[in-house]
Amino acid sequence: MAITSGELSSVMLIVGALVALAIAVFGRKGLKEGKKDTEFNKKLRIVSGIAGVAMIGWAFLMIYEETWTQFLMLLMFILLGIGLMLPVLPRTNLGTIMALLVAAFVGYLTFEYVDMNNIIWIALIVTLVVFFALFLIFRVVAASTTLIGSTVGSRWVLLVLAITSIAIAVWAW
Repeated sequence: MAITSGELSSVMLIVGALVALAIAVFGRKGLKEGKKDTEFNKKLRIVSGIAGVAMIGWAFLMIYEETWTQFLMLLMFILLGIGLMLPVLPRTNLGTIMALLVAAFVGYLTFEYVDMNNIIWIALIVTLVVFFALFLIFRVVAASTTLIGSTVGSRWVLLVLAITSIAIAVWAW
């Protein structure tokens, strides 16, 4: 018997919807809205991130165990997970670090395995081209992720998603 079959999926969806309702009512950010950032807001952000990861993980588990016959429930798991998790992610520039590491690795491989004269210049040029190409790709991905996270993670969208998720979970129960 699969873990995602039966009432457990409905219970997980209701738990995620309750977290989304709490975010919609109390808000996630304190300082950016001009309010004082309280301990409750900090804990709500932590719970939001954990619930978002759990929702996306549950959606992947539903796909893996082939219990996603109710596509609407699977869609709600994915949307709630994105809405709860993406706005909480830190604003680190992970794409630049990844592009730099991959470019350094490609430059090293070029230097080691290409047999040509003036190899250092070719390796440097290949490294720079790979770095700037990956940097551009990762910047576009990061901007898209931020846009999707801020749209789906807004308080009003989370309120609608939470109410819809509760209705779907109760209907599936």
